[in-house]
Amino acid sequence: MKRVLPQALLYKEWKSARWGLAGLTLVLVLSRLVRVQLELKWLIELAQAGNLTVAHHSYWFQTLLFSAGAVAPTLVTVAGLAFLLFYPDRQGATASFLNSMPFTKMQLFDVKWAVGAGVITGAYLIHGVLLSAFYFLNRPWMFSTPYRAIPIWSSLQLLVSLAAFSFFLFVHSAMGHSLAAAVVGPICSFVPAFMAFGLRDIIYLNFSLSYDNALIVGLSKAANILYWPYLVAPSYLADARGEVMYPEFDQLGVRLLVLGIIMLVSFFLGRALYRRNSVEKVGELLMFSQLEPVLIYGFAICFGLLFNQIFGLGYGSGAAMINTFFLGGFMGGFFLARKVVYYYRQ
Repeated sequence: MKRVLPQALLYKEWKSARWGLAGLTLVLVLSRLVRVQLELKWLIELAQAGNLTVAHHSYWFQTLLFSAGAVAPTLVTVAGLAFLLFYPDRQGATASFLNSMPFTKMQLFDVKWAVGAGVITGAYLIHGVLLSAFYFLNRPWMFSTPYRAIPIWSSLQLLVSLAAFSFFLFVHSAMGHSLAAAVVGPICSFVPAFMAFGLRDIIYLNFSLSYDNALIVGLSKAANILYWPYLVAPSYLADARGEVMYPEFDQLGVRLLVLGIIMLVSFFLGRALYRRNSVEKVGELLMFSQLEPVLIYGFAICFGLLFNQIFGLGYGSGAAMINTFFLGGFMGGFFLARKVVYYYRQ
């Protein structure tokens, strides 16, 4: 174990990542535990006033727990954790020092991932224990919500965080500037879905297609698949009496499998890229010059689609208007991206 994950590296990365444990735990507590405490306080007040209808609130705890309110702050915190782990290595002196140490690049990356994954898992374990204590201390007020809701939600959210963390490490491995990677990583996670949605709208309006056209339907399905927050979006079912709708994660095994695949693919891609990182590229925007066209044209397309969504689609459905705004945004994005890439190359 010590040969695979050297103690010196573990200590170094733990010093960088320990604040991530406190930050993620705080985000989870504020977004879930505090919310259910406030909701319970309100229910008790309703009961004391004689206005509580148990049937209408039978799944209140599960509804709050399964809601999507924690996705954005959790994503930002995990991105911050990846930044903390990579920032020291993207400083020239530290990068040169690590390059002279008897550690392989793969060991360096493995330790970063292991420490980050341990921090994320620890935060969810702490939060899970606190949620469980709250559940059993207030069991009479849980009504119809079973305890299994807590481990189901925790396991799904944990795997989402690990998949996002692995993807962010992959982005950091491809970029030589840690702050830029911290910004690009979360944005890139939404780019495939955004491009599918944007291209669907442009094709739909350019060719006057109907929404049941096979191409439009295909692009919509692709966008929904690529939009990863849907993986943590619950479905709503009716209770046995058909009176109350409550949330459930249907096809939980499929969701967990997809997230696991994303995590593993991102881990191995990031590991392969990090092994090829050179000290000379530290501080530059990208570690590999081959990725410059991908960044420049990718940013230009996204900027064109965004420009078109804001100005083109809302001011008429003519193809000329739509294409003009898209091409204008594309050219502006191309110019900006190229200037930034050339600036950091110097």
